[in-house]
Amino acid sequence: MEISQKFQKKPDNIQHNWYEYCNIGIFLLVFAIIFLVFNLQIVEKEVYYGSTCTKNQKDCEIPIEISSDMTAPIFVYYQLENFYRRNRNYFKSKSVEQLKGNIDIDISNCGDYQTNSQMVKVQSYDGSTLNQSENAFPCGEIAYTYFTDTFKLVNSKGEYVIIDETDIAWESDREYNFKNPKGWEKFAWTNIEDEHFMVWMRTAGQGRLKKLWGRIQNDLVKGKYTLIVNNTYDEQLYSSDMVKSFFMTTTTIFGQKNMVLVGSYFAGAFICLCSIIVLVVIYFRDKRRKII
Repeated sequence: MEISQKFQKKPDNIQHNWYEYCNIGIFLLVFAIIFLVFNLQIVEKEVYYGSTCTKNQKDCEIPIEISSDMTAPIFVYYQLENFYRRNRNYFKSKSVEQLKGNIDIDISNCGDYQTNSQMVKVQSYDGSTLNQSENAFPCGEIAYTYFTDTFKLVNSKGEYVIIDETDIAWESDREYNFKNPKGWEKFAWTNIEDEHFMVWMRTAGQGRLKKLWGRIQNDLVKGKYTLIVNNTYDEQLYSSDMVKSFFMTTTTIFGQKNMVLVGSYFAGAFICLCSIIVLVVIYFRDKRRKII
């Protein structure tokens, strides 16, 4: 009797699971299509320049062509590939209190990058000569590898495209975590309140990193442009096979291009479809056998 009742409930369970997988599959498929449509609207442009520009070349001009109109806001990044450091030591090689503007503190967390000599810094922000035995400001391996290349973009008319370099760092960093002490220009080798420095100090977890450089608030029409790079960042000091690139991208209400997300939704929909097929096969197999 119990076995008979169990089999009598089986069709209901199968149909219930069938409907659940249908609903989930339809949901995933609809959003996968929506994400795909929006992703296809995103325009990206990447320019590899490390091998094109010579070391310390201040005005390295690289002609580029944008194949489609780019709608503002356009996010501008620099990318580094094969940027590998001593992972754990690198992440902790900084002084949080020093970055907050405190000078007379213990900077042992900076490891082998504590003094101006160890940081290979000879000149302060205002041009003064630094005492090589004094503590570097800022210290640490993260600051030592600070990215220093700068970028300008010129359109076909010879006009500079304005790249807004403000509000690129976290608000908490701007307000609390990075403060210059009084008279910092004479002993600091860089301005730690520079938002590019703040962005750099937020370390990446992989050897391929992408950092926000700025935003272009006006639309860019397709056509020829010139990228001007101040190539001062010597990648050979940090990795023998590092690759540097300049990257621009538009965005949508769902953010920037993310084909992994699209693929995940399509994969989920496919799994639901397979589950439905299996349940249907089980249902009709058992029905033929008169189990149900």
